[in-house]
Order: sequence, then C-alpha cells, then structure tokens
Amino acid sequence: MTHHPGGEILCDWTPDGKQLIFTSPAWRASGRQSELYTVPATGGQPTILPVPYGANGAINADGSWLAYTPHSTDTRTWKRYRGGMATDVWLFNLKDNSSKRVTDWEGTDTQPMWNGNTVYYISDQGPEHRLNVWAFRHRQGRREAPGHQL
Repeated sequence: MTHHPGGEILCDWTPDGKQLIFTSPAWRASGRQSELYTVPATGGQPTILPVPYGANGAINADGSWLAYTPHSTDTRTWKRYRGGMATDVWLFNLKDNSSKRVTDWEGTDTQPMWNGNTVYYISDQGPEHRLNVWAFRHRQGRREAPGHQL
C-alpha cells in the first residue's frame, strides 16, 4: 500500500472501508517513535493522522473519534510491566482536535477498537494482572472490567 522501505503495522480500516489505518516509524523524526497514518486501500500516498505519536489506532463509525495509544510495548516481553513505558488509551476528537486519556491504569492498556460507542481494549488491570478485554463506554465515560454485561 505504501511506497517506502520502512515497516508498517496495520491497525484498522477507516469507517467507510476505503482506507487503511497503519502505524509506522516516524518519518519526520528519528524513527524511535511511531505515527498513525491512513492510506487508500488502492494504494497511494499516506496521510498522517493529527496526533503527535501513535502506535495502535481505530476510528469510530461516524469518523469523529480516534482511539489510540501514543506508543506500544505490545511486542516486548515485559509481562505485568509497571513503569514509564506502560501504555494508556486516548481519544482524539477529529472534528475539534481535543483529546482525553480514558485509561489510567499503571500497567498495560492497549489495542483499542470501536464497536458502536464502546472502545474495547486489552488491559492487564485486575487481580490476576493478566491481559484481558476491557471496555470504555464513551457516552457514559466509564471503564468496565471483563464479565460485565456490555
């Protein structure tokens, strides 16, 4: 889909199904951080999404919100990691450029995806500190642990 030698990681499709969302090492910086882009499914030049850095991203059905993580430790072997590189899920409003962090767990919150008005993500929060699917109810502004009626 892209025309450069760097590696990308596919994140999702745009809601209209015409573009792919992917992350790639930052072309504008040293390559130590990743950025989120869209690119037409038919190929072409990528367009950067308006967040400074991004590793995992998904756009909701009406195209107004981007759920993303600023960086990723998903390929690391840091099981139950608690530290400065622990990820959180953020929401970025693509209409007014506002943002808010929706998770604040000291461990891992990653891989956000939308289903309706709910952001599902992977977290190791909970008594066993194992990765599991959690939910953030966007309209209600609350997180829910596995096992809740979603």
